[in-house]
Amino acid sequence: MKNENKEDTYKKNIQRYLYIIIAEVIAVGFALLILGEYKSSNNSKTATKGNETEVAAASMKEIGQETTKFVGEEAETKNQTAASSTESKDSDANKTEKSAAGNKTAEDKETENKETEKRLTKKEKQQLKQVNKIIKNMTLEEKICQMFIVSPEELTNYNNVTAAGTKTKNAIDKYHVGGVIYFSGNIKSESQLTKLLKNTQKYATTDDGIPMFLGIDEEGGEVARIGNNPKFNATKFNNLSTVSSKEEAYKIGNTIGKYLSKYGFNLDFAPDSDVLTNKKNTVVKNRAFSPSAKKVVAYAGAYAKGLNDANLYANYKHFPGHGSTVGDSHKGFAYTNKTYAQLKKADLVPFIDGIKNSIDIIMVGHISVPKVIGDNTPSSLSKVMVTDILRNKLGYDGVIITDAMNMGAISKNYTVEQSTTMAVKAGCDIILMPSDFRKSYNSLLKTVKAGSISEDRIDESVRRILLLKKKRMDW
Repeated sequence: MKNENKEDTYKKNIQRYLYIIIAEVIAVGFALLILGEYKSSNNSKTATKGNETEVAAASMKEIGQETTKFVGEEAETKNQTAASSTESKDSDANKTEKSAAGNKTAEDKETENKETEKRLTKKEKQQLKQVNKIIKNMTLEEKICQMFIVSPEELTNYNNVTAAGTKTKNAIDKYHVGGVIYFSGNIKSESQLTKLLKNTQKYATTDDGIPMFLGIDEEGGEVARIGNNPKFNATKFNNLSTVSSKEEAYKIGNTIGKYLSKYGFNLDFAPDSDVLTNKKNTVVKNRAFSPSAKKVVAYAGAYAKGLNDANLYANYKHFPGHGSTVGDSHKGFAYTNKTYAQLKKADLVPFIDGIKNSIDIIMVGHISVPKVIGDNTPSSLSKVMVTDILRNKLGYDGVIITDAMNMGAISKNYTVEQSTTMAVKAGCDIILMPSDFRKSYNSLLKTVKAGSISEDRIDESVRRILLLKKKRMDW
């Protein structure tokens, strides 16, 4: 009887344990089901929030910054942390965006500045010291003015400027801009032009003021404000597309540089450094040296040297290359469907060579490159194109200027305030010809005072501008 009782008790215990195990299995299964739904929902949110990061990562893959490894690590991290909190994920996403955009910490910048100083000559170190002292004593308003090159009409608020008198002096006293660009309407005769430029520079440099860039588009061929003016005794050249040797390119640059210098100019927005890879392109068809990147490198380099030897600043344009574009940025939307790898095979080659040879200025065009940056933002307003690629990837530490901001690609799609802020945030040092200078100036001043753009960022551009002015001007 006792044995039967023991057996009954044993069976009851087994049944009890089985019920407990079954209940636990059901509970665990239910928990896993809920967890699976949570992960699915969470992964969906992460994918939505990660779209911007993935576009940036794709762009940086094009510019060769180990994106394959980065994306793999990011995917692995997402799988491992799917159940993490939303706050944690947002933090990780922000870090990813900063990494993909190539942002540098203050410590990185300080290290970079020290490395740059080590490479400077004794004269350059002295100039840097002088420039830093000047910047320290400048007001924010004075600094921002240096970041503009404008037409004399925009500077003075007066139509058809052909002389520099009281209106010009008063305008410079209030808005001491970095430079002025002149066009055919400002040019009437040799004596008139010489006096115009002489007086403008005199007003700028009174009381130890900072001299101005006095610039012009004088490429030769179809773009020559002076060369094509019958009232001037200046050598006229054929279109740059007809150049057939380095010697010829140098002669054109040097001849133009000499007569520009004689009248008082110190900056020529030339040479055109585009590679004409699209035969249907009409924007630079006659202005580009060649469809061959190798020839453009040789001829643009020789032309720039010719200008420099005449004490003129040279300017490579239009980064990342107008020779492959569809559309005309003067009138509206212009784009190229090339990837970064494709651009680097031809369009970027002259700019890379110019960087190697310390070209004075690089002009960024209003060219959209959707297969590089992921959208249609013009290069002149794109941080990826200006800072991540031109500045960081290609290593250019000189002055970056926008193409004319009153062109259709900008003026038809952005307000003056939007385009100004975007260009400076992108990394441009000089805003060329905004459609409304005062609006542009005031919007940038307001943005800096509000803290959206730091004064340190403004100082970076002004430092480059003043160092460039020290390079060829005696002040």
